Amino acid sequence: MVKESTTAIDVTFLESDDGKHRYATKRVWDAESPLVTVLTLYPTNFNYVENDLTNFLITSNVYKLGYGGYYSANLFSEKLVDKKKYKYMSDDVNDEIIVNSVKDSEVIILAYGSMPKKSKRVRERLDELLDLLKQKKLDKKLRTLTDEEKTNCYHPLSVKVRKEWVIM
Repeated sequence: MVKESTTAIDVTFLESDDGKHRYATKRVWDAESPLVTVLTLYPTNFNYVENDLTNFLITSNVYKLGYGGYYSANLFSEKLVDKKKYKYMSDDVNDEIIVNSVKDSEVIILAYGSMPKKSKRVRERLDELLDLLKQKKLDKKLRTLTDEEKTNCYHPLSVKVRKEWVIM
């Protein structure tokens, strides 16, 4: 006897009309389970069919944590061309979509890695967003992607957290 199973993952992209900004990606495989928002630095160029390593790792680890899907949002929404242009790579729509994603999620997992320690502009942008989440009374949902030592924030691509996420 052969058992056949079929499933689908709904993927939604929230982008600007001109395609310059990718605000969030929503992936849902279980609409009955809670969602999570994962906040990284800047969007990738994956699409409905192709996947990139960051989103593969996010999907795998969010699934292992028992969530039914996630929003992948970013501090900077403009599709990255030059990392030195962080100052110009976000807009008010990005903040609105992040806030709405967090409202629709059980938690927001900060997964931006070490860049706020290395770049003044990234730190400023992170502080702006954290202040906004506090104003909207969403800061209680904040968690950090870390490792067993629980000392640093990691990006999903970090070797220390690829296989298993520790959320604090």
